[in-house]
Amino acid sequence: AALPKASAEAIIVHLPSSSQMASNTCAACLEVCTRISNELGAQFKPPLTNAKGDATKGYIFWDKHFPKAQPTPRGQKLNLVVMGTQGSGKTTLFNKMCDMDCPTSSAMATCTRTRTFGRCIRPFESCLLIDTPGMGTTGIEHSDTFELRQALTLQHVNQLVEVAALPNVPRLGELLTTLKPIDNIMSCDTFKTDPDGHFTPNAEERAKVFLVLTRRDDTGIDMSLSNVEELVRQLRDEYPWIGTIAIIERQVEVTWLLSTIVVSAMCEPVREFTIP
Repeated sequence: AALPKASAEAIIVHLPSSSQMASNTCAACLEVCTRISNELGAQFKPPLTNAKGDATKGYIFWDKHFPKAQPTPRGQKLNLVVMGTQGSGKTTLFNKMCDMDCPTSSAMATCTRTRTFGRCIRPFESCLLIDTPGMGTTGIEHSDTFELRQALTLQHVNQLVEVAALPNVPRLGELLTTLKPIDNIMSCDTFKTDPDGHFTPNAEERAKVFLVLTRRDDTGIDMSLSNVEELVRQLRDEYPWIGTIAIIERQVEVTWLLSTIVVSAMCEPVREFTIP
């Protein structure tokens, strides 16, 4: 499927519509904002609107069931597993959120060959990010599967984060192909369970992935409001494991990343994954 080429028009506002979220869920969103603002600072409350033409703020499309729970108290340990394709900006994102300087890769080869651990900057220092080896378009290298398996199973997981680069051509198929390796992973029975570890046919009870799409400033896809909303809809229709979607560019502020990715993790149920 082809998508229109990028234009200068920026997203102005995106709030959950009544068809997406029940009124009590919208009230829960506002309660999360109040609690985060009071406990961690107003700059970290999750954004419910998208800034127009601001490179330091991404576009955010919350999962329709956000928040699944009220945020965990400050200081409670959170584990986020960061996955993504080679050259997508995965490790760059990890470095920014943890104030680290791990080597980054080109699109041809991954620099992350083992799990890398980093604690988010204050006031989210109880949040542990686990960076994993980058995937190719055909999947993860056999030698790297052990590292990914360990990242998913050796500790509880609050949030799965997938990082992928938007294509420089206006074609949805390019992006769907990029996400195919993670789709193969999320299609396993391991991820078809509810928070208690029991198989469920209900996709909404299964683990969802926080999808971060990078290179908003470089893509050939039209980033106007109507087109981006359609892109989000198509991605979720194709891959039901996609939850909240963030679309960012290089200049995105770490404060914005923390107020979306980490706050989302704070509102997710804890999961224990077992891979046979």
